[in-house]
Amino acid sequence: MEFKPAMAVGHAPRAALQSPPVPGGSLPGAPPRGPHTPAAPNFRKLASKVDVRLTGPLRGALTEAAKAAGVTDGAYVRRLVADALGLDAEADRGSGPRQRIPDADLIILAGLIREVGGLYPAARSGKADEVIAGLDRVRAALVPMVVGLNARPS
Repeated sequence: MEFKPAMAVGHAPRAALQSPPVPGGSLPGAPPRGPHTPAAPNFRKLASKVDVRLTGPLRGALTEAAKAAGVTDGAYVRRLVADALGLDAEADRGSGPRQRIPDADLIILAGLIREVGGLYPAARSGKADEVIAGLDRVRAALVPMVVGLNARPS
């Protein structure tokens, strides 16, 4: 055992503190230590991006055609390109759901958030009937709106 004079504390020799070398694991170019499972490819992140400038009328027509097809504008363009080139390109044809909330619904949601915030004082003062009535009003407005999100065209 070694002693550090300033601290008067015993320490094990430095060589005893080091872990034994692992064969090949820490050498440059060697495979990493431990089990390694490669991540599955994320097809939502496509390999490259193309910036396309469009006039207003063309952009409007593109948006309407994409909505009619139930996909995003980007997916619609990728489908047109794949078809024109005769490629299958399944990953490029994919599209995430368009969840855009109309302005009228946003106004209603903002009011509901204010109403929920207004229920806190009633809840803290023990007015359960007032809180339950407020929650019923919020639920009555939210349920049709949320159900309608799934029924709206993309």
